[in-house]
Amino acid sequence: PVLPPHRYFGGRPVAAARAAEEEAIAAAVAASASSSATSSVSTCPTDSQREQRAGAGRSSRTTAAATPVAAAAEPVARPAAAAAAMDYSEDSYEDYDYAIEEQDEAPVARVASSSNGDASRANDFGLPLIPTDCASALEGTQNFQSVFEARYGKDGRGHLMPRFFIGTLQSAIREAFNCPDRPVSERRPLALYIHHDGSFARNIFPQAVLCSDQVLQQLRSQFVVWPWDVTAKENEEKLVGWLSDCSLYDARPIVASFLKNIDRFPVLILLSKDGGQLRMIDFVNGSETADQAMEKLLLCVDAYASSKISLEKQEQERFEREALRKEQERELQESLAVDKENAEKKAREIREAKEAEEQAKKEKEEKEAHIAALKASLPDEPAADAPDCCQVRFRLPEQGNAIRRFSKTSPLSVVLTFLESEGFPVKDYRMMNSEFPQKKDISEWDAKSTLADLKIPTREVINVEER
Repeated sequence: PVLPPHRYFGGRPVAAARAAEEEAIAAAVAASASSSATSSVSTCPTDSQREQRAGAGRSSRTTAAATPVAAAAEPVARPAAAAAAMDYSEDSYEDYDYAIEEQDEAPVARVASSSNGDASRANDFGLPLIPTDCASALEGTQNFQSVFEARYGKDGRGHLMPRFFIGTLQSAIREAFNCPDRPVSERRPLALYIHHDGSFARNIFPQAVLCSDQVLQQLRSQFVVWPWDVTAKENEEKLVGWLSDCSLYDARPIVASFLKNIDRFPVLILLSKDGGQLRMIDFVNGSETADQAMEKLLLCVDAYASSKISLEKQEQERFEREALRKEQERELQESLAVDKENAEKKAREIREAKEAEEQAKKEKEEKEAHIAALKASLPDEPAADAPDCCQVRFRLPEQGNAIRRFSKTSPLSVVLTFLESEGFPVKDYRMMNSEFPQKKDISEWDAKSTLADLKIPTREVINVEER
């Protein structure tokens, strides 16, 4: 029996999930052959049978087209029991793989035809992973995630799908390999998941490989996964441009070769970074199994782990250099602060000394002016032989003796003014007379009283003492 050509990809059988279905087809054909009249009759359908089946297939597709298609319905395999009645006409191959669940409302499909794909297969789902009217990569990846989750991401156990990076390819590269504000140990390799709804593996690969437990766990824990859909020509051109802009020179020819044969899609391109250069470690195509994918994922993780050892060493050296630089900067700032403080202190001392000098000079000038005024206010000394003359000897601290004659008719304030003019004001000094047995402070007497009233003798001695 001859299996439909779309059951193979590049001469290689698809995953084990389809092998059982093929065996069922072969068994059905063999059973039909054994019941024929002679062994020479071909097991392949005759031309008339092919024509009848082709007509039936077109009729069934016409009926199916009128049935509302779910926006992101999960396709299911046809039962093997119906294998014997399968249509092998070329027109029916596209409808052979999967049936579409029905939904109350039919969404409007927005898938554009691929440059070399089958648009009818792309329209099986109704809503595309990335519509052509998405204004940005951010909007496109958001739409991809939502539709992918609706198609493949749930099976009753919760969300079973990779954590797709939402944003531009450049941002995904930065998140994977630069990891802003995080250590090198948290950096991860990058996986580009490129999907095409025109591929025959458009369902089996996401379900049996990408969302399998082992692959899913590896992708969610060890990779940054950036998704894109190239079903539409516009989205294909965007991806090719972004690969060039991001210098992904290893990935560009892979994508180009897949676009020439869309049945090789989906593809998972595994990228690492070594010595500052992005490089492709390997890729997983739509015909490979989960075990093959795991082998390549682990290879990519190991390759990037080796690169991270060098990066961690470089980061540690950079950290040490940065710590040394900060320590030197701190010491420099402390030294500058000390120098600044010393300079300010010295300037302050000079300023204060100058101000003190100016203040002392001012006070001295004021004192001299005051003393001059006091001396000018004193009456002239009376003659030594004047009948009312009183001679007073002042014993001054640290200055020896001073003798001055006063008129007994003069008030005591004249004596006190004389002492102040000599630098001994009453507020700071006491003026003790020579009375015996107890000396008295004459500064406490009535300053308006005359010397005669106070009975100051003709010759008096006054001791000037600090208070």
